[in-house]
Amino acid sequence: MNSFDREMLKLAIKAMIEMLRSYASALNNVADVEERSGKRFDEVIRDMFSPATLSTLYEMLPSDVYGELMGTFFKHSLSTHYSTGSYGSFSRPEEKGIL
Repeated sequence: MNSFDREMLKLAIKAMIEMLRSYASALNNVADVEERSGKRFDEVIRDMFSPATLSTLYEMLPSDVYGELMGTFFKHSLSTHYSTGSYGSFSRPEEKGIL
């Protein structure tokens, strides 16, 4: 292995370690939420984004905080939506044979 390969390997290993630490931290946070709420995490998230809860958050939070929360949620939703390819095709109707 030349020095470039070793340096790249070292960098990649450091990155993997940091990703694993972040993942472990996220899992700990999920476990904490489940333990405190007595519900599965997906149920807590579903409840958190219910219309009633969002309305309450809108009234409780400063507008900049609520805006940042919704912006982050929207950005994540779009990136997930487009990364899975579930957005369909952006072809013109003529290209799809509709017209």
